[in-house]
Amino acid sequence: MKSTNIATTSRKLMINTLLNLVNQAVTALINFGMVGFFLEFLGEARYGVWILIGSIFSYRSLTFMGLNSAVNRLMPIHLVNNDAAGISRVLSTAFAYYMLPSAIVAIGTALFYVQMEAWFNIESALIGDAKQAVAIMGASFAIALPLQVYNAALSSYQRYDIMNAIAITAMLLRTAVVVALVTSDYGLAEIALTYGLAEVVIRVISMFSAIRIMKGALLRIRDIDLSLLPEMMTYGASTLLYMSSAVLIFKSADLVIGSQLSTASVSQFYIATTPVLLLATSIQVYAQAMKPAVSDLDARNDTGRIEQMAMLSQKYSLFAIIPGVAFLVLMGESFLKIWVGERMSDPSVIPELVLVLQALAIGTGLRLSQHTNFIVLVGKGSHRVFGLTGLAMWISSIFLAIAAERELGLGLVGIAWACACPMILVSTTILPVHFMREMGISLNKTLRESWGPAITSSVPGVVLLTAWSRFSPPETWFMLLLSVAVAAGATAVTAWYFGIKPAERSRLRRLVSR
Repeated sequence: MKSTNIATTSRKLMINTLLNLVNQAVTALINFGMVGFFLEFLGEARYGVWILIGSIFSYRSLTFMGLNSAVNRLMPIHLVNNDAAGISRVLSTAFAYYMLPSAIVAIGTALFYVQMEAWFNIESALIGDAKQAVAIMGASFAIALPLQVYNAALSSYQRYDIMNAIAITAMLLRTAVVVALVTSDYGLAEIALTYGLAEVVIRVISMFSAIRIMKGALLRIRDIDLSLLPEMMTYGASTLLYMSSAVLIFKSADLVIGSQLSTASVSQFYIATTPVLLLATSIQVYAQAMKPAVSDLDARNDTGRIEQMAMLSQKYSLFAIIPGVAFLVLMGESFLKIWVGERMSDPSVIPELVLVLQALAIGTGLRLSQHTNFIVLVGKGSHRVFGLTGLAMWISSIFLAIAAERELGLGLVGIAWACACPMILVSTTILPVHFMREMGISLNKTLRESWGPAITSSVPGVVLLTAWSRFSPPETWFMLLLSVAVAAGATAVTAWYFGIKPAERSRLRRLVSR
C-alpha cells in the first residue's frame, strides 16, 4: 500500500509540474512579446506609468498574509483524513478574512488615485489616463480578491489541470483584446479594464470549478473559525514574505526609480528584470506542485521520502538555474539588442541595462537555489526563518536602492546591485545553514547529492555559452535560440549520464511511460 501511495504521489507531482511548466511557457512567450509591443506602441514613458501602476498593486499581496498557502497546507491534511468539516472550516475562515484585504485595497486605491502626482515623476499629459487606470484596477482587485481562496482549494486537490486551463485561456483572450485596443490608439484605462475584467472572470470560473470538485465541503458562515486564523496567518505570512520577496524587491525598485528618476527609466529597468523574473517563475512553477505532496508525506510521517524529494528537487532545479543565469550574464547584451533594441527610443542605454540584468540574474539565481528547500519546509510547516529573511531582504533592498540613487547617484546599475546584494548574502549563508539543520542533512550530503552533480552537469553548457558569446555573439533570434538549445542539450546529456543516478533514470523512465 505504501509503495502505491508513493507512486501515486510521484505521478501527480510529475503531471502537475508539467502542466505548470506549460502554463509558464505560454506566459513567458506572451510577456516577452508584449514588452516589445508596448514599447513600440505606448512608448517608454507611458509604458513606465503602466508598470508603476502594476508595481503599486503588487503590494496588495502583503495584505493576504499568505492565507492561500495556509489553506494549501491544511486542506491536504483534512483530505487524507476525509474530513469534509475540516475542509469547510479552513475555506470559510480564509474567505471571511479576505474581505478585510478587499477593503484595504479599495481604500489604498483611493489614496493612490489622489496622491499619484505627488509621489511620482509622471508627465502631466499622462496623469488623467493613469488615474482612470488606477481606479479600474483597484476596483477589479477588490472584487476578485476574496474569490482567490478557491484557487487554493483547486491546488489542494492538485487540480492544476483546471487552474492552468483557466489561466491560459484567459491570458490568450486578454492579450488579443489588449493588442486590438493598443493598435487602435486606446489608452491605459481601456487596457486596465481588460486586465481587471480578466481577473474577475478567472476568479469566478475557479470558484465554480472548485465548488463542483469539493461537493459537500462548501463555504458556510457557521464554519468560520476565528480561532483557526492565528495559526493560518502565522504559517501563511512566512510563506508570503519569502515567496513574494523577489517580486517585492523589484517592484520597490520600480517605485524608487519612478520617484527619483522618470517613468522612462522605470520601463528600462523593467526590461532588464523581466527575463530574470521569468527564470524565477519557471523554477517556482516547477517546485509549486511539491508543497501538497510534501504535506501529504509529512502527514504520513514519511521523513525518508521527504529528504529524498528535497535532495532531488534541488538538484533538478539547479540543472536549470545554473545554465539559465549563465545565459543571462553571458548573452545579456545580445539578448537585449535582439529583443528590444530597435523599439527603444535610445538604444545606447542597452549597455547599462546589461549590467542591471547581470546583477539581478546573479542575485536571483542564488536565491532560486534555495527555493525547493523553502518549499519542502513549507510543506512541513517549518519555514518561519525563510519568511523573516524574505522580509529582511525586501526592507534592506529599499534602503540600499534609495541610498544608491539619492546619496551616491549610481543610477539603474546601483539600484540593481541594491536589489541583488541582500539576496546574495542571505542565500549563501542563512538559508542553506538553516535548511540543513532543520532537515538533519549534512553539508557533505548536500554537496554530494545536489550541488556537485548540478555543477558538473552544467559545465559543458556554460563553456559553450562563454565561447559563443565571445567569438560569435548572436545577432538574430535564430542564432540566440540556437545557442540556448545547444547549451540546454549539452547540459541535459551531461546531467543524464553524470548528474542522475541509474536508479533515478529508471524511475524517470517509469514515470514517463505512465
